[in-house]
Amino acid sequence: MKRDLVEQIKNLDNKELVQRIKTARAEIQDLILDKNMNKLTDRKAVFKKRKELALLQTVLRQKQFLEELETKNEVNESKKGGKQTKVVVDNLAEKAKKQSKTRTKSVQKK
Repeated sequence: MKRDLVEQIKNLDNKELVQRIKTARAEIQDLILDKNMNKLTDRKAVFKKRKELALLQTVLRQKQFLEELETKNEVNESKKGGKQTKVVVDNLAEKAKKQSKTRTKSVQKK
C-alpha cells in the first residue's frame, strides 16, 4: 500500500501536488482540533497525515530540483557542455544541503 501511494504521488504534476499539500495541511489542523477536544479515535492519525504531508513536499521539491537541473543542463550543453554541467550539479547539491539544514534548524526552534 505504501509503495502504491508513493507511486501515485510521484505521478502527479506540480499543481496537483500543491493542491494536495494544502488539503493535507487543512486536514492536519482539523485532526489537531479533534485531538484537543478528545474526539479523535485514532491516536496516530495526526502522525500519519504529517508523514503524508512530508512525502508530498519531498516529491514536489524533487520535481522542482529536477526541472532546474534540466533547464541549466540545456543552457550548459548549448555552450560547451562537459565541465560546466558538473559545476551546475554540484551547485544544486549544495543548495539542497543548505535548505535541508535550515529546515532542521527551524524545526528544532519550534
